[in-house]
Amino acid sequence: MTPATPALRPEIEAFLQRHIETSMFALSNLGRHGMSGGHPRAMRFWTHGTPLTGVLGQTEEGMVLPQMPQGIDGAAQVLAGRAVLGLIGEAGQVAALRALPGLAQAPRANGRAMADSRNSAFSIAGSLARLCRKARA
Repeated sequence: MTPATPALRPEIEAFLQRHIETSMFALSNLGRHGMSGGHPRAMRFWTHGTPLTGVLGQTEEGMVLPQMPQGIDGAAQVLAGRAVLGLIGEAGQVAALRALPGLAQAPRANGRAMADSRNSAFSIAGSLARLCRKARA
């Protein structure tokens, strides 16, 4: 994986848009806080492939947001020694990252326990389906 520069932002945004159901937090953080730091939710990205086949994002506060549909190759090296607050993303990707050797021992951002979310609550389609079921009830 290669550290992304702000020059890659349009390509990263386009990639995340193609996977919007599980990229909404990364896109929102990128849109609101950019890639230059200075805010807890400002994003840093590492990219995989040319053209992009995967993006690993991390907020300044330590939340990891993967969008790596073809696998998590290179993620262990990127995250080694980095403070990790938690993981948010597609269930399979979060589970694969959580299982990486050493991630359980990663430094914790702000001294908090690592949190993760692997459920469909963080996909647009899943959220809409739940809202529709509630509206019919």
